[in-house]
Amino acid sequence: MKVVTDYTHSECDNTLETTLIQWRQNVHTEFWGGKIDHFLGPAALVSDEIIEDLCHLSHAHAICTIDDIANNVQGAQHPFVMKHAKDIINLIHSIIPLPLTTSSEPKVGLLPPNTPMQPIITATSKWGPYKCKLCKMEGHTFKYFFSY
Repeated sequence: MKVVTDYTHSECDNTLETTLIQWRQNVHTEFWGGKIDHFLGPAALVSDEIIEDLCHLSHAHAICTIDDIANNVQGAQHPFVMKHAKDIINLIHSIIPLPLTTSSEPKVGLLPPNTPMQPIITATSKWGPYKCKLCKMEGHTFKYFFSY
């Protein structure tokens, strides 16, 4: 997704970037089991470009679901990022919450007073998202995993 990258960073934007960098450091330490990594560093697992892209997408409120991350993160680090996508989304939304949509709130004055409102219930598919049998990640199958 293309988003505007030339904007004035708010305090939330700066906090998100700092928090994502700290999260990346924590994940890197956990990945290496607390051992010191002298060669690769945290950016080997989640690059600065991915952190920057996540910040821009979050500023534009373009990350709502795991699929939004999957569709916007490319390259060799994609599987690692997707492994932690739920944590990333929770972290992002704790700092930059999703805006309330106007369609989810009744507009004042459109309904007569004391009109009962029924909740809208949507059914989800009985089939969950497909997962790769090799790596157990969503979004691809083993058949297409190695197709270059």
